[in-house]
Amino acid sequence: MINMTHMSQLGVRMPKETFTKLKPLKKKKLMDAMTKELSVHTFEHLSIANIVRDAGIPRGSFYQYFEDKEDLYLYYFKYIAEIKNDYFKNIFTNETMTFFERIENLFKQGLFFKKTFPELVEVAKKMYESQYYKDLLIKGGWENKVSETYQMWIEQDQKLGIIRETINSRMLSELINEMTSRISLDSFIYEKYDENVWEQKLEEMLDILKKGILNHV
Repeated sequence: MINMTHMSQLGVRMPKETFTKLKPLKKKKLMDAMTKELSVHTFEHLSIANIVRDAGIPRGSFYQYFEDKEDLYLYYFKYIAEIKNDYFKNIFTNETMTFFERIENLFKQGLFFKKTFPELVEVAKKMYESQYYKDLLIKGGWENKVSETYQMWIEQDQKLGIIRETINSRMLSELINEMTSRISLDSFIYEKYDENVWEQKLEEMLDILKKGILNHV
């Protein structure tokens, strides 16, 4: 999901002051309506009429809160990012966790997130069908940011002697990002695997990464 701290790089406007002054309950109603809409439609087919109806607000009020549906779309992912941060922040802030422990916990916490917020998984499916969303990923360089985080974790473990120093940290981070993204997409978005198969694939992937493929002599 998009890291909203970098949205300003895209030159996108954020909510108007009238929205920021709304009570939390009214904001949540609008976000819930957005979740419902995005669970069945991509950004390209997002309907403001449906959203204001489900949120129980006049259409005119919407334009007092946001300039257009793009602003709402981007704010919505800031809202979702804050929810996700509560579930994943310990993995990023823990100073003693090794790289492989972080990867394993990211997956397991992702599964917990899926069970807790099944409606957001449906939203994610529509995200990956949206060309607008794909263009945002490219424009913002989001995939690179994931690899850069992995690289930082790898290099921390290299300094501690946990991961071999001669390994190219950038290459390894990109490889693991590709592998984890594929398993996540197949499990959460395309539903090719049930929970047991998903966990087995995670264990097998980590085993290969830790031990390599050659017999040691």
